[in-house]
Amino acid sequence: MIPELQNPEQESTQENSPKQLIEREVIDQRRPSQKFGDAIAEKFGSQNSKIKEKAKAIYERHKDSFDPHITFDEYLEGFGPKFKHIAKVETQEIPQQQEENNDSPESDPFPPRSPNAQSSTDFFRNFLKADTNNYNQKGLIGDARDEAILHEVANGNLDPACRAFKKVSIEKNGTKIDFYVMKRPLAVGSGKRNPDGTRDSVIVPGTPQMAAQMLEYNLMMPTPAMVDAMYQNADVKLSAIPLTPDFHMDGNGWVLDSNARIQKQLTEKGGDENNFAVGDKKIKVISNEAFDDRNPRATGHHEYGFYRANGTPIQEDSAHGPAISGVRYADYSSAEQMVKDYVDVTTNGKTQRVKLTDAIKKPQYAKLLNGSRKENGAPINYQKAYQMIAKNSKIPAVKQAVTKYFSPNV
Repeated sequence: MIPELQNPEQESTQENSPKQLIEREVIDQRRPSQKFGDAIAEKFGSQNSKIKEKAKAIYERHKDSFDPHITFDEYLEGFGPKFKHIAKVETQEIPQQQEENNDSPESDPFPPRSPNAQSSTDFFRNFLKADTNNYNQKGLIGDARDEAILHEVANGNLDPACRAFKKVSIEKNGTKIDFYVMKRPLAVGSGKRNPDGTRDSVIVPGTPQMAAQMLEYNLMMPTPAMVDAMYQNADVKLSAIPLTPDFHMDGNGWVLDSNARIQKQLTEKGGDENNFAVGDKKIKVISNEAFDDRNPRATGHHEYGFYRANGTPIQEDSAHGPAISGVRYADYSSAEQMVKDYVDVTTNGKTQRVKLTDAIKKPQYAKLLNGSRKENGAPINYQKAYQMIAKNSKIPAVKQAVTKYFSPNV
């Protein structure tokens, strides 16, 4: 038999007061947690669903360990601050919420270009040892190539096209989520026109560990669903130009060959460096399929895109693995088209800025942000994914960037 409360307080004689509802939930665990959530919301004068859901979640998590003699005030002393904080956040006006992140979607997160920065061709020839007369010459690949590219990023040797960001919207059932993505994938070079009319710009082969280093600039990998939205909203839809796979496909010669073909296609379609162009590359993405460490087939490497002319992606998943090689792999078709680490969520006419890592863990937002055919709207834990990359990377700067972003006080 369940004991009754000892010395119950007499704050209210109403049968369904918050105090009595809480006490009943504590004593009789067969009652639904919905009433518990309603009681918490009533206590703090709010009918906001977020408070109710949080209360229900805490009740379900702790119901088996509740002390049957606890009083309402004693309970709130332990858990109340959690709900007070939520209530405070949810009653803020939208401008106040956005003050927490003053970043402009148009702002450039990268350092300015060094006056001594080399051209993209010189970088590939001199540092990555590419041979423009022999595309089968691999040159410097793997971790050494990644570190060289990251050095160029730190020196600001980047095409202006990947410093500019485009707003892309995903909308469903009255909720709209805006995210902000590079107009073009990460590329080295000044972006200026060469005498032959080509641009001083080469899209670099992106690995997951390079993408993880972009946390240093508050940039993250998108999901497959976000890449689909990027393609649908592109100013210029480019088509994949697959090269016949062989041993040389991860080499720098193939990267230069592919880049020349893409620049030609962009020009033929009437596009230039000012356009938001998507479709020509396999974009490094976050997915549960690749980054679930409980899955023995998890690779730590997922790329998506490389669209056919009919608008369907050639690359829907990735088979590169295991994780220790997956996070370090890239070939001529791989690229990084990063997104800012926040989204703007609009519901019921109100907009709030939310960290991408938080938004995609909520089922109602994950349905939009991760609603591809394979992922089917499943929430994603970005932190676990990036920690998996860091664990399998051999570049110290990658590990440092992940630790700094997700554990800033460590």
